[in-house]
Amino acid sequence: MLRIAAITTVYDEREFMPIWHGHYARLIGEENLFIIDDGSTDGSTDGLEPSHVIKRPKAPIDQIVRAAMIGYMTEALLAYYDVVIYVDVDELLVVDPLIRLPFADYLARIPGKHFNAVGFNILHRAEHEPDYEPSVPVLEVRQWLEFEFGYCKQLVHKAPAKYGAGFHRTNKPLNFAPGLYLLHLRAFDTRVALRRIEHRRRLAWSDRSLRLGHGSQNRQTPEQYMAEVNPYRPEDYEAAPRMALFNDFVVAKLKALEGLEKYQDFEQAGLTRGLVERPDRFRGVIHPVLERVAATNATGRIVGRDQAEDMFNVALAAAHELALEVDLE
Repeated sequence: MLRIAAITTVYDEREFMPIWHGHYARLIGEENLFIIDDGSTDGSTDGLEPSHVIKRPKAPIDQIVRAAMIGYMTEALLAYYDVVIYVDVDELLVVDPLIRLPFADYLARIPGKHFNAVGFNILHRAEHEPDYEPSVPVLEVRQWLEFEFGYCKQLVHKAPAKYGAGFHRTNKPLNFAPGLYLLHLRAFDTRVALRRIEHRRRLAWSDRSLRLGHGSQNRQTPEQYMAEVNPYRPEDYEAAPRMALFNDFVVAKLKALEGLEKYQDFEQAGLTRGLVERPDRFRGVIHPVLERVAATNATGRIVGRDQAEDMFNVALAAAHELALEVDLE
């Protein structure tokens, strides 16, 4: 059985943490989840055992340190696991239901060491769709997806890799795993998105992150943020490809990637975003939030609690050293 670990970092994520935890617990087992809590005060990471919750004091966010720390943590976990995934708490990896393989079996069969997913934002047409309700599958009540090249992240690894700030790029070439999608929840519910951006505007950032513009979307006004994450007008939805054309839409986007080496090239070609209707087969890929879930790939505890803490502390110390070297260059 393929041994898979998933890592995320959180701070006061009471809406997203239950969704993330339930989703990945179903895929790989609760005991294989590593949650780095940056000082939450809302109880969002309480009671998640047997998952590993690594708590540390709240500190200003430094995206270079964070990316390096996750890279070192991934490398440490690969001594015990066959695959390590890093995803933000609002990001869910799903395998196309047409493939009809459990997540672990799918990852065992695809060739290569580092895998990109095709990234989609789940959108909320607030005038047509209800507010989020934890007892209902998210895509049961959300009809529209937005392709975004920035979220075609390389987050699945069978070997060590180095992440760039924000985790949108690594030091490995693009390698899209067929039928693997990253569903991004940032705009999946207008009410949740507005509440979250108000909270995130109060986050403290390191001087380096501010100087480099890292995390700038978290410092926007609510109006600016919503205009960016869901800029579409009614006529845009009417003109968007319908669900029967979803596969063609994805193929066209990946075909357009061929020969484009830099994100700027993709952006200049006008291909970074695109609206498409969600196919019916995806309606149930995000389950309702439940108290406890049955894992399809439970492997038993592989890494002990103290061991996970030690890994994190070593990875964080190494990340700070690397970040210091970056500043001195």
